[in-house]
Amino acid sequence: MRMEDLAQSWTWLTLSDREGSGCCLLEEDRIEDFSIAAKFLTKRVINIEVIAKTFTPLWRAKNGFKIQHFGDHKILFTFDNREDVDRILKGESWSFDKHPVVMSRYENESPLQDKAMGLGSWNFD
Repeated sequence: MRMEDLAQSWTWLTLSDREGSGCCLLEEDRIEDFSIAAKFLTKRVINIEVIAKTFTPLWRAKNGFKIQHFGDHKILFTFDNREDVDRILKGESWSFDKHPVVMSRYENESPLQDKAMGLGSWNFD
């Protein structure tokens, strides 16, 4: 099917009266993510699976967490509730494999590559 044919087909689609005029999410239905940006202060290669296995029992997050690797030893941990993030950030100083880990709340206000964490830039080479 050509793109023009597909676009033309969309014009024929409508919702019935029973289906309604659209979908509207209520504020309480919205899913929010709460994140921690982390910089691992080591020159060693970091392994995402090992990091997850290490921090999972330590953090005891209610619904677990997701991990995204952004290169240069930068990791974004994403949780589904603010309480886990608050508790983790208030906890002890964190380290991994005897190397410090700098952590900060991340609220999607800037690209992770630009994130500063109270220690100047993330460039600790």
